[in-house]
Amino acid sequence: MNYSKYLLTILILLSTCPIISQDIDSGSTGNVYEYVISRSKDDFSPNVLGSSFLISSMEKNYINTELVVRVGQRLAYSKLTRGNFIDFHPVWSKDGQWILFDSNREGKISIWKLSLSSDEPKMLLSREDKMCFAGQISNDGSRVLYNRGDFIDPAWWSFYIIPPRRIPPEKFKIYIRDLSKNTEKFLTTGILPVWNSKEKKVAFSDYVERKWHIWVMDLSTSQRNQLTKGKCNDFYPAWSPDDKWIAFARENSIGTSDLCVVNMQSLVVINLTETPKINEGGPCWTPEGIYFHADNGENTPFDIVFISSEKLDDLLSISISKPLLKREKVELVIKVLNSTRINGLASRTANLLKSKGYNIYEVGNTVHERNLYKGKVYYKPGYKEKAREIANIIPGIQLLQERRNMDAHIMVVLGRNTKY
Repeated sequence: MNYSKYLLTILILLSTCPIISQDIDSGSTGNVYEYVISRSKDDFSPNVLGSSFLISSMEKNYINTELVVRVGQRLAYSKLTRGNFIDFHPVWSKDGQWILFDSNREGKISIWKLSLSSDEPKMLLSREDKMCFAGQISNDGSRVLYNRGDFIDPAWWSFYIIPPRRIPPEKFKIYIRDLSKNTEKFLTTGILPVWNSKEKKVAFSDYVERKWHIWVMDLSTSQRNQLTKGKCNDFYPAWSPDDKWIAFARENSIGTSDLCVVNMQSLVVINLTETPKINEGGPCWTPEGIYFHADNGENTPFDIVFISSEKLDDLLSISISKPLLKREKVELVIKVLNSTRINGLASRTANLLKSKGYNIYEVGNTVHERNLYKGKVYYKPGYKEKAREIANIIPGIQLLQERRNMDAHIMVVLGRNTKY
């Protein structure tokens, strides 16, 4: 089948027909997204180009890639790869004429290329006794940003869903391969790299103090900046179209993951989802919103879901003005965390404190304290009176408690008693 002609026909049909999603109940689970694809099998890692997107789809014990387009109110599926292989993480070239994907074909974990005018993929990047995976294509198609693993793990594709464990972080390296010159350059250690829109920076995850966190490297200076910190694993970054935010998956202490974003300038972290029983990840940020995969609880298939740009505008309304990596100059570091399932509680509280002149370093969900009734305002020694001022601003009952071991001067943990 000539996929290039097929894709062109579909895109013409889709030129005036945006992707339409089915709403889901967001009342009690904290979900803010809509289903795009919901089937009996697992669908992962969407990569969107215009009105068409690529997915990895699992059937029995193998995974293939699929092209998905919408015609009117219907989705059209077309398998791009077949066979008893693991074909994962498909990505578009910017002209829509070819794709890259990871695969264990020919006994190697390598990066393969498939032209949509052909039925046969070709191995593009491989190394003996190593893994090549997580390819990203430059805007002009001449370079590939990718991961190399200095070991072989047949379950490498699970790194896109949960971060790797018990593997020395220095075994993950990031390279750029120039396809025209057949040369490559080592950039840094880390996993799952992705270019920003102008290809001047690369976001990735790297291992710090036994946790994966989001980093950014400036390619002109090779300077690395750490964007996220804490006790949670942060992985699988995706840039916003304006390069001001990075979406990522955050794995919490109970092993599930939520979708979060971090602001490049303020370093504020915002949870887009609050779903302790649901796993979300694999974000792809487009002008229309963020596509990602999500299950619906234990032992349920992964679906492809979507947060619209309009919903994102509401969720990302919080910002602070402190410059990137200037945290040491912040006079008062305040975190606002939600222990409840009340949607947007932390965001509303942060906006209230901001209106009173306070800068907020982080907004999100708690990890260890769940569903408190009375809120708590933790403070480091010497900040009790400032904590009392903040507690008096927030509606409901807020208990004051000194706490020495935390990465903020004041940490607000909101309970159900906090009502607006």
